[in-house]
Amino acid sequence: MNLSARQLRAFLALADERHFTRAAKRCHLSQPAFSALIQSLEQTAKVRLFDRSTRHVELTTEGKLLESSARGLLADMELALENLHDHAAKRRGRVEIAALPSLAAGWLPPLMAQFQTSYPGISLQLHDALLDPCLDLVAHGEADFAVAALRPDMSDLEGQFLHADQFFLICRDDHALATHQRIRLGEVLKWPWIAMARNSSVRKHLDQALGMDAPRLCWKSSIYPR
Repeated sequence: MNLSARQLRAFLALADERHFTRAAKRCHLSQPAFSALIQSLEQTAKVRLFDRSTRHVELTTEGKLLESSARGLLADMELALENLHDHAAKRRGRVEIAALPSLAAGWLPPLMAQFQTSYPGISLQLHDALLDPCLDLVAHGEADFAVAALRPDMSDLEGQFLHADQFFLICRDDHALATHQRIRLGEVLKWPWIAMARNSSVRKHLDQALGMDAPRLCWKSSIYPR
């Protein structure tokens, strides 16, 4: 059976309107053309779908059976077209990404290259920034999303967990901590240590985890996230 979307739309218009003239107008067809479309549908289905009189149009038993199926078929067709259009739309455009320096330099470039191969019509713009400027780009609408850590105040943003980093303590092999298999954060506080700048996400998370200020030598990194 070869049913067209045009026939099904005409059938549902008449099922709703119960009037040929109104249904034809709804389908933007002349009444003779609309009547011919309904007749061709009934010929294809090999059953009468409507009982007609000079004043009334009613669905037959077979027409009622077709009605629910026709609505489902048209809904599925429209959904399929929407998915197709969405897929086509994803193949062109521009995406602004903000990322922490370590991610922008190491993790993201191969992913962006892979993405560009799959979607050559989409232009990617990468912003390399520390935590607060990185998230501010998203908050101000200058970037579509950021790949970064969370900051204490996320009231204007929505975050989704992607990955958790581990921290490693690096010291001389003759340092007192070098012989420890496991080191508690409290033990680190006893010693001067080298940390990243205060506005970096790594420093903020370490300060939060340590819960207090420890003596620091400078603000260059010697405690690295993996």
